Amino acid sequence: MEKLIAKKYARALMESGDDAAVSKRLEVLEMIGEVLTDSEIKTFITSPLIAKEQKTEWLLGALKGSKDTVVSNLIKLMGEKGRLDLIPELVAIVAFERKKASNRFEGVVYSDENLSKGTLSTLEKTLARYSGATIHLDQQHTGDAGLKVEVEDLGIELSFSRDKVKRALIDHIQKAL
Repeated sequence: MEKLIAKKYARALMESGDDAAVSKRLEVLEMIGEVLTDSEIKTFITSPLIAKEQKTEWLLGALKGSKDTVVSNLIKLMGEKGRLDLIPELVAIVAFERKKASNRFEGVVYSDENLSKGTLSTLEKTLARYSGATIHLDQQHTGDAGLKVEVEDLGIELSFSRDKVKRALIDHIQKAL
């Protein structure tokens, strides 16, 4: 239910101006969203003992340097409705929608070996062909003997484990005998 409500605010934010203006507003909301993930601040924001107006004024006080009335009005509206705790969800939805609109996503390759730029490029091209989106992959080293490719926003997760292949090959040979 909360995600549906956050989507309505996200849609309004995305329609509030051109791409550059939405980017600036998203940066401001990302900072607020990060602050709201702190457990003490989240308790303050969700507490029924503190007036909605006080919560709203506290967040608006953090925006004194910002002259964007759209963000201020959005926070006032969300505060009035008691939905300030949805700001992190709102930020995630807007960020995803912007990635989807630009059709550019980022992923991670987990491997125990260094992969060459050519190999990463080949993986990116293959995933782009599969998904129809431009994908940029970063590499992270792990202790696992294998390879795992993950593009979270698209729900893509591929893994290749040497141990699994070795076991499957041994099982196949044993069945053949």
